[in-house]
Amino acid sequence: MSLAASGFMQITGDPDGPPMRQGNEQSHFPGAQHAAAAIMAALFYRDMQDGGGQRIDVSMQEAMITYYTDAHPALAWMQRGENVTRVGPNSTLVIPLGVYPSSDGWISAGIITPREWENLSQWMYEVTGNEEILNDDYKGGNQDRAPYNDFITALVIDFTTRFTSEELFHQGQERNLVFIPVNSVSDLLSDPQLEASNFWFEMDHTEAGTLKYPLGVFDSEEFSPVTRPAPHLGQDNEAIFGGELSLSESELASLRSQGAI
Repeated sequence: MSLAASGFMQITGDPDGPPMRQGNEQSHFPGAQHAAAAIMAALFYRDMQDGGGQRIDVSMQEAMITYYTDAHPALAWMQRGENVTRVGPNSTLVIPLGVYPSSDGWISAGIITPREWENLSQWMYEVTGNEEILNDDYKGGNQDRAPYNDFITALVIDFTTRFTSEELFHQGQERNLVFIPVNSVSDLLSDPQLEASNFWFEMDHTEAGTLKYPLGVFDSEEFSPVTRPAPHLGQDNEAIFGGELSLSESELASLRSQGAI
């Protein structure tokens, strides 16, 4: 709902298609991030001032609006009278920037600086033999390539489909170019970078077996994430009712006989 209310659905999707929601529930996270920052600020204020609490009001709609970057609808409307709409998977401001087919899947690529364009155009010429990609009209910057967006996109697709995503990823690194494969869940579970950073950990569950879970996105000497499975129903009854609430064995037995626990 917040995707629709914030206008994000208006700019998500293909030009000739309907507004689309983003994958998963991404719209929940900006509000949560702003809420976390507001809570920390309120706690800091409490400790630095009079110890009083504060009321925090976070709008998911407003939080999503702050996440606009290169296609800000309000800015485009106020300055140019343009109602920004859907342009598909690729940018119209940074060229090339988007998702392109490879020989075995999809690859995400982004060319920002003139040096990156020089490296890419030379590589594309070496592979395809098409001298058009070396045209001086494309070399200045993104604003110079914008009028030729569709043509350059076709040249890029002709180039990327000659490689696998993995080949583009590694050979791009050799040329200081960013080519990132569009990963599947299976790719993520076997990703060498995620393995090297200990992002995943395996946990044994008595009923579900061995499961792979994300450990977390940061490492801290002061904080160790919980790496045990969720308890079974009633597994911690004695610890909670007996230890925390100081109920006796007879009281626990009575609750069990009544079906309360």
